[in-house]
Amino acid sequence: MSDTNNDGIVDSSSHRHLRRAGGNTSSVMTLQLVNLAIGFVLTPFVLDHLGLLQYGLWGFLGSVTGVAGMFDLGVGATIVRFVARLHTQGNTRSMASLVSFGMLAYLALGLLFSPIALLTAPAIANHLHLDPSMVTTAYRVFLLLFALLFITNSLAVLSALLTGLGDLWITSAAGLAGRLVYAVLVVWLLLEGHGLYGLVIASSAQVGTVGLICYLVARKRVIPIFGNPFRLGTSLLREVLSFGGWMQVNQVTSTINLQTDAIVIGAAVSISDVGTYQLANTLALTTRMFPLAPLGALLPAAAAAHAEGDQERLRTIGIEGSRILAILSLGLGGALIGVAPVLFQVWLGRSYPNLEIIFDLLIVTYLINNLTGIGTVLTQAIGRPSIEAEYALMSAGINVVLTVALVVPFGLYGVLIGTVTGSIIGSLYFLWRFHRLMRIPLWNGLGIWLWRLAGSVGTAAVVVRLLVAAIPTGLWEHRLGAAVL
Repeated sequence: MSDTNNDGIVDSSSHRHLRRAGGNTSSVMTLQLVNLAIGFVLTPFVLDHLGLLQYGLWGFLGSVTGVAGMFDLGVGATIVRFVARLHTQGNTRSMASLVSFGMLAYLALGLLFSPIALLTAPAIANHLHLDPSMVTTAYRVFLLLFALLFITNSLAVLSALLTGLGDLWITSAAGLAGRLVYAVLVVWLLLEGHGLYGLVIASSAQVGTVGLICYLVARKRVIPIFGNPFRLGTSLLREVLSFGGWMQVNQVTSTINLQTDAIVIGAAVSISDVGTYQLANTLALTTRMFPLAPLGALLPAAAAAHAEGDQERLRTIGIEGSRILAILSLGLGGALIGVAPVLFQVWLGRSYPNLEIIFDLLIVTYLINNLTGIGTVLTQAIGRPSIEAEYALMSAGINVVLTVALVVPFGLYGVLIGTVTGSIIGSLYFLWRFHRLMRIPLWNGLGIWLWRLAGSVGTAAVVVRLLVAAIPTGLWEHRLGAAVL
């Protein structure tokens, strides 16, 4: 009788976690749609008011400050995983201590790296071969973005708290509110002629809005929110630091793979090419934005399943989740590649040199990398982030070696080849390691259906692209004609 009751309790808990994950996924997808709509409208406006050079400079400086942000001790993912576990155990005191630990860690890192930022900012600004007035702007904007980065990360701990509690829909709503504030301020400040400083002010307002909403909700959801960070307990602190250490490795390598392209292009090619890269990347990232949206809601549910010892449910998530993720990723990516020339005409009203080729290569990179999404969530949920770190290190190493070797002879394309090659090899390695860990045959769990899906989507994308190329450009050289097409 006791075993039956326990099974019922576990089943009830499992269904509750899955229902919450489903609701969170819906809210995240809604937020992503709104974000896409705002970005689709806002990017051409920003580009028109800044010009390609300043737009590229904004992307370059954002990537440089992002490199500083990668040294975060893996705090974000650590908060989500351990809050989910501590909440299941009813340990609110340790939750509060963990939140304080996370926020203080980010602020301390900001202070630690501040002297480095002050020393390197002039060298970075002068290296870009800009007009003297632009050099001063680049220097000041870099320092402002640096400070904003660590404030953002510190406040994001409150979002991680709510995510760990399974309330990702709340953080999604807060993110939506912040994004709307950002959009309104960007339009107003650019019309007033504030340029890059206007983007900094709008970004700061967005961060403040999200942080305030998350704090107010968390204060009602959790009592207390903050606790003494020195009372985490030795065993819990050791576990947090161990997990966070591996997540730090993942964060560093992820930044190398996804952020440094813009830095290398700006330093070795030109800032204008960074602007073109940013335009292509903004649209290509939709292939990660939508398919990967459910993963944030999945981590707390998977961590709870692991805490309950439900290994079969974890394997089911791995198999079925990978199929759904591949269908969403390849379907969206294939459609975007097929209609890319028309899509850019509708969006920007014109094209730029190398834009479509950059776009195609980035989408291929993201589609292959997306296949690791379910696996990375599950390895984090079961406390094995080292497996993700192995593949991330492999990808980053190949990326760096090839980029350094190819950037001089091939310029922009050398950087992209390094990124694509590193991502493909590292992702394939991770998929093998993950399926071996979960005791799922790689061919039966992934290969037997993936090659059919990839082949059909790839063929359809090529056919559509050829049909678009065959249509006289005079029919869609203006936005209205392209939209109708």
